[in-house]
Amino acid sequence: DVNVCFVVSGMLHVYQRKIDSEEDTCLFITHPGELVGQLAVLTGEPLIFTIKANRDCSFLSISKSHFYEIMREQPSVVLGVAHTVVKRMSPFVRQIDFALDWMEVEAGRAVYRQGDKSDCTYIVLNGRLRSVLRMDDGKKHLTGEYGRGDLIGVVRGTWGLGRPHWSGERNTGLGETSLEW
Repeated sequence: DVNVCFVVSGMLHVYQRKIDSEEDTCLFITHPGELVGQLAVLTGEPLIFTIKANRDCSFLSISKSHFYEIMREQPSVVLGVAHTVVKRMSPFVRQIDFALDWMEVEAGRAVYRQGDKSDCTYIVLNGRLRSVLRMDDGKKHLTGEYGRGDLIGVVRGTWGLGRPHWSGERNTGLGETSLEW
């Protein structure tokens, strides 16, 4: 279970391992009065970094359930937490956020139907999508399955080709961006 850490004294260093390296890189340092771990608690996603105290440090560890109780009692806490998350994001990530439309696709629902014009591309944030082509004889042919981090629709969208039928295999979160330049 993930926790939010509130630094009382000292500092907590937040590290992430590079994909092509065995070395951890320090992303940022959390000082007294600051939180770390709030994004994982808010999204339910696992931590993608390591938190270390390089010298003596005192902090409060608040469980997800207790943190949600605090937010219910004091809803204004959510704004402060969201502000610290945004403050730590790189400008590049913030620009991507403005470029994407966020959408949820319920299990079994179509994102696109076969033959629809391709004018955007998607990145799968969570869940799964299936790509199915209906053949001339009426049979369906599974052409692909896409999961977290997969980018879909780039080639078809760039060339304006028709799409296969894409639907959510289970509830799926997508980021969508237009290919109209």
